[in-house]
Amino acid sequence: MKANLILLLMGMMMMPLMAQQPANPNAKVDTRTMGPYDKVKAGKGINVTLVESNKEEIVIHILNAEPEDVITQLEGKTLVLKMKTMMKTGVAVTAYVHYKKITELHAGGGASIDADGTVTADKLTLSVGADASIELDVDVKKLEASLTAGRIQLIGEAQAQHVVANTAARYNADALTSQEAFVKVNTGAQATVNVSERISATAGGGGRIYYMGNPAKVEKSESFGGKVEPQE
Repeated sequence: MKANLILLLMGMMMMPLMAQQPANPNAKVDTRTMGPYDKVKAGKGINVTLVESNKEEIVIHILNAEPEDVITQLEGKTLVLKMKTMMKTGVAVTAYVHYKKITELHAGGGASIDADGTVTADKLTLSVGADASIELDVDVKKLEASLTAGRIQLIGEAQAQHVVANTAARYNADALTSQEAFVKVNTGAQATVNVSERISATAGGGGRIYYMGNPAKVEKSESFGGKVEPQE
């Protein structure tokens, strides 16, 4: 288990470094300055890498399409990134989002979000749609995560985490240490958490919740084939 954890940490540390290398010398690059924003919403086919900075800008790398095919716009304090038209075969888009502060991240169907470094916040809200993913190293007081047929993988620390996962989603946070965890899964979803003090877990519809960290208080509810059990 310890060896697996070390490999996971090394892999996630290397991932942003690899992502910053040009995937293809033929990719076109476009830099856009806009803001302020503290939330990011990535649409289908957009791969976002967060970069903490003293300025707010977006650097688009796009292959087999034009930079203007990627729309970046502000909706309040939410930075929205999406394709102008349906994603064509062979098109690859990576957006390096330089931010001052982040409070909320959403990866829509087929999108992905990762970060170059640790994301820190008092409260961080994450959500993923079908075939979308978020992979982060975090240091937060409160974490909220919502998943529908997508995947979230986390390492780091959170005082409390609140998780709702549905429709075969996967929430992998065995390397995220927390004091409290409130977890609800349904319809084949699965969540793994690391919690030291209290876990409140509700599993239904064939969902699975695995916990580690030997919490002092375990509150669980199981129905319709759902299971809550310690991680061995």
